[in-house]
Amino acid sequence: MHASDDVRWTVELNPGTVLRLPPGTTVGCRAGSVWLTEYRPGRDVLLAAGDVHTAGGAGPVVVTGRAAASLVLGAADDSVGRRLLRAMGEACIRLGNGLRQRGERVGTGLHHRPGLPAR
Repeated sequence: MHASDDVRWTVELNPGTVLRLPPGTTVGCRAGSVWLTEYRPGRDVLLAAGDVHTAGGAGPVVVTGRAAASLVLGAADDSVGRRLLRAMGEACIRLGNGLRQRGERVGTGLHHRPGLPAR
């Protein structure tokens, strides 16, 4: 995967909102703070504005908003990107107003990128 193919999502997470992400997701906190729990290896991480963490475990990552937070989510490769895209779609349906997302990729939206099937 080339750096120009990277897809990032900017997500605004309300306090108390819980977001479940696949392992391999990179979470960058632009504003506010969030609590990350990696099920395997069983690690907790607190992110504040300016912090970045890549979940390297084998299990899902749970992100909980502690204060209104602005996050940037990214995927290191296509398989993580597919799982992250699916997780973001499910989160938008489940959370409604608790989550707002915006796709970023050099002038394109969240809908499709090379290497991922169009939905």
